[in-house]
Amino acid sequence: MSSSSLPIVIATGLADTRPVSDQSSRRLRLVTRWLGAGTALITGVGEIDAANANMLGRCVIDGSVDSESGARRLIVDLSRVNFFGTEGFSALTEVDRHCGKHGVRWVLVPGPEVTRVLRLARAESRLPVAESATAALTALRARAASLALVGTDRARQV
Repeated sequence: MSSSSLPIVIATGLADTRPVSDQSSRRLRLVTRWLGAGTALITGVGEIDAANANMLGRCVIDGSVDSESGARRLIVDLSRVNFFGTEGFSALTEVDRHCGKHGVRWVLVPGPEVTRVLRLARAESRLPVAESATAALTALRARAASLALVGTDRARQV
């Protein structure tokens, strides 16, 4: 499959925004969209293997997805990835490390291929996972709201 035949994936039900970043290789396309309010959505389509797994890390790390640039929340939607090698898991581990270091809350939306590798690596509970991009956004917003309430309660106690 050539990069020109990979479809641009629009975030269904979340936003109809233009991509701010579009990284493609012969077998993988990663599109970044801003959903507003400091939330970025990276959607992957195609295959993630040894030849291109580093694209995912670069998309997050080099793509200025961190709290300083305004992204406080990140959704990585790999539900349309049709091959996911173990190198992809290493890339997700790097994404997790980067997000933790920069204060970015993130959620992974895995498809069947990604889920298979997560199970093999026994990492299902180590990475934040949601069933859909919409569920991921809801979880990120709920967590932000609960953190705000905790901050309010602490301010009242002081």
